[in-house]
Amino acid sequence: MKQKILLNDYSDHPYRDTINNLGIAQFDLANSLNIHQSRLSHMLRGIVPMPEKVETRIQEILDGLQPKEPAKKRKKIIRPAKA
Repeated sequence: MKQKILLNDYSDHPYRDTINNLGIAQFDLANSLNIHQSRLSHMLRGIVPMPEKVETRIQEILDGLQPKEPAKKRKKIIRPAKA
C-alpha cells in the first residue's frame, strides 16, 4: 500500500468550524465581506493568510448573531363547536 504524500500542510482557520456549525454559507459571508467566495474559502482552509481587517469583520458578524431560542409553546385554545 502506497503512502499518500502531502505537498502542503495547510491548517484550517479557527473560524472555519464555527462558520460551518452555525450553517453560514460561505457565499453569503463572502458577499458581506465584499470578497469572492473562493478567496474566503482559501483563507478558511489556510491556503492564503487572512488579512486582519477580514478577520475583524468576520468576528463582528459572528458576535452580532444571536443564538436562536426555541419558540415558546403556545397554548391550544379549544373552542366549543357552535350548534
